[in-house]
Amino acid sequence: MRLRSFEDQYKASDDFERVYLEAVVASKDIVQPFILALETKNTKLVAIAVSSLQKLFSRNAVAVDVVPGILRAISTHLDNTDETILLKILQAIVALLTSQIPIHHTTLSSALSICIHLNLNRNSIVRSTAGASLKQVATNLIERAISEAENGADVDIKKQDTYVHDAYHFVLDICRLTRTDSPSWLKIKELSLPLGMEMLESVLSANPAFFVEHAPFLTLLRDQVFPLVVQTFKQSHNFTVILRLLRLINCIIQNFSKNLAAESEVFLCRLVRMIKPDGPKWLNALVLEIFSTYFHDEE
Repeated sequence: MRLRSFEDQYKASDDFERVYLEAVVASKDIVQPFILALETKNTKLVAIAVSSLQKLFSRNAVAVDVVPGILRAISTHLDNTDETILLKILQAIVALLTSQIPIHHTTLSSALSICIHLNLNRNSIVRSTAGASLKQVATNLIERAISEAENGADVDIKKQDTYVHDAYHFVLDICRLTRTDSPSWLKIKELSLPLGMEMLESVLSANPAFFVEHAPFLTLLRDQVFPLVVQTFKQSHNFTVILRLLRLINCIIQNFSKNLAAESEVFLCRLVRMIKPDGPKWLNALVLEIFSTYFHDEE
């Protein structure tokens, strides 16, 4: 009824779509029925509510100050066993995080934490979808920080309500969680080692120049990512972890060897020691591939 009243009120406007959307965003009453539906725990109502919120997010039709309440309501369903509900939640969160709704700091952290929480789900489909979603929104966050810096904003990691601040603390907490340390920004307690390294590799390989050009982010690589890789080197791991580790090392060597010369030298020395005549052929092949790429680029 409220939407219909907006339509009747603004249908004569020359810029109907813009005015109508602004009215929807300004009216907090629009999302209240969906929050109430989430609180019912009724599977059908919850599914409808989450799908509707996804559509509103994708149209930027939600006021930023009501997003925290929506996320709190959604969070009550993270342990739901219904695969459809969980996948719809992921779709809604991705729609929010890729929309033009300017969420920052605590609200952004809450949304990202929902994706990470679902990556720990027992359902393999939910888990893999959450992992893919995380890489997408992580890259999107860094791209927004880059855009912010290119538009003349100061790259000040202490200034809240900026994407630079959010991106810095996101990467910092991914490093901490991957090392099994406690995060300071994200609202979760654990992150799988393979996913942590995969996310770091994805973010660093997609936006290397940003990390090189801005001192706080280059320091983040030196003080957080490097110790994480060294620590992982010292431990015994399965194929999945070793593969992610080598991909992350390759990314660092290819993109940051000139800026992190000493650290890259440490990695190269450790890689040499990994090659053994009687070692696993797949491991020798992966390491040799890194050296092949490195020396080819040097030429």
